[in-house]
Formats: sequence, C-alpha cells, structure tokens
Amino acid sequence: MYRRLLSNTVLFSVSTFGSKILLFLLTPFYTSILTDAEYGVTDLIIQTGNVLIPLVSMGIINAVLRFGLDETTDLKGLFTTGLVVILVGEGVLALCYPLQSIGLLSDYVLLLLLYVLMANLHAVFGAMAQAMGKVRLYAGSGILCTALVVALNILLLSVFRLGIVGYVLSNVIADGVVALVLFGALGLWRYFQPAAVGRGLVRQMFRYCLPLIPATVCSWIINISDRYFTSFLIG
Repeated sequence: MYRRLLSNTVLFSVSTFGSKILLFLLTPFYTSILTDAEYGVTDLIIQTGNVLIPLVSMGIINAVLRFGLDETTDLKGLFTTGLVVILVGEGVLALCYPLQSIGLLSDYVLLLLLYVLMANLHAVFGAMAQAMGKVRLYAGSGILCTALVVALNILLLSVFRLGIVGYVLSNVIADGVVALVLFGALGLWRYFQPAAVGRGLVRQMFRYCLPLIPATVCSWIINISDRYFTSFLIG
C-alpha cells in the first residue's frame, strides 16, 4: 500500500512540477525564436485562454472530480453532465465571435477557441481518470502532454517557423492528442448517456462548482490584468 502511494506521489510530482520546470527552461528558446512583440502576444493568448477555460466550463471539472471520488455517484451521469456543459459553453463562446474579433487578439480568435476547447476536454477526461482510480494513467497523460508540447514547439517554431500560431497550436495539438488517448484508454464513450443525467446530481454539481468561478476571476485580476493595460497603453 505504502509503496503504491509513494509511486503515485512520484508520478504526480514528475507530471506536475516536471512540466513547469521543463517549460521554464525552454524560455530562452522561445525568446530566441520569437520577437518581443510575438512573445507578448502568445502570453496574452495563453493567459486569456486560461481565464476563459473555467468560465466556459463553468468550473464543472472541479465538480466532476469532487463527485467522481464519491463511490455512490453514477459516473455516466457525471461524465455526460460535464461533457455537455463544456460543449454548450464552447458553443456560447463561439457565438461571441464578433465581439472577440475586436481588440488585441482579433487575429487569433479561432486559435483561442480551439485552445479553450481542447484544454477543457483534456481536463474533464483527466478528472474522469482520477474518478475511476486510474491514477497512473492520469499522471502519465500529464507527462505525455508536456513531452508533446516541447516536441511540437521545437518542430513548429524552429523548423516550420510558424511563430505565434505555432506556439499556441503546440498546446492545442498536445491537449487534443492526450484527450483522445484518455478517451480511448478509459472507454469514455460508454459513459456518455444523456438518459443517466439526473436533476439532483446536476444541481449538486453546479452548487459546488459555481462559487469557485469568482475566485478564478479575482486571481486573474490580481495576477494578469496588468498585462492587458500595458498592451493597450504601449502596444
């Protein structure tokens, strides 16, 4: 039991901190390939996407993980609710396309939509992996995602010279591939059953996840909003 706990802890550590350290070490590579302006725009795209991810999903990933760890919860209803909320939220975001086409990121709206969608799908499938007790698969998917991001960054930035598009597209492809791997490995198509969705479960999930959204917005205001002011003021 303790050996398994230690093994899972090491995997989580490698998956979580290893990816952050590796991407940090790649910063000199990014700054050597991208101009200051390009690097600034990529940062704005990623940070905007990171703010939109919980807003579009309404924080439902937190609820999928929370109630998925409860053995009495019907995983079919849980997964169906989570996936539907994400797809509906993405549809609403896509309908706001005219508004998004105005401003600093007007040339990268489609890329931003894909980034948010793939990140949310990756997150909800990962939450299901944890709910189903597939801890090693979940940790391994994080390591795979980091490796794909690094490899694709080198390929798309250094070889194909795609600049801003290549940087963001690396994350989009990596999240998409890992989401497909999780979807297939967990057999999640078997858990998508709209008939299994119950009002009681949906009510509990939203009661849990909605209060977490303001915390995300406040964190964004504190940590990231200054970058938008800087961009508006000096370009």
